[in-house]
Amino acid sequence: MRYIKLRHEVVHARYAEATGKWHVRTRRPKLNGAEGEFEEFEDVSDVLLTAFGATSRWKWPEIEGMKEFNGE
Repeated sequence: MRYIKLRHEVVHARYAEATGKWHVRTRRPKLNGAEGEFEEFEDVSDVLLTAFGATSRWKWPEIEGMKEFNGE
């Protein structure tokens, strides 16, 4: 868990073929900042893993009566 960063968004990623490195610009909420304040920082790495898919673009299934259901 120490390497997992929540509420971060990759806003730009570029592979530098000359050095074999990824240059990644990330946006995150400012620490102790007001709601909606963000900061960006750049990091350089050897590997970039994209981890988006079904869990980042989910939607509720279309089940009849789901919105009216009040149970647990």
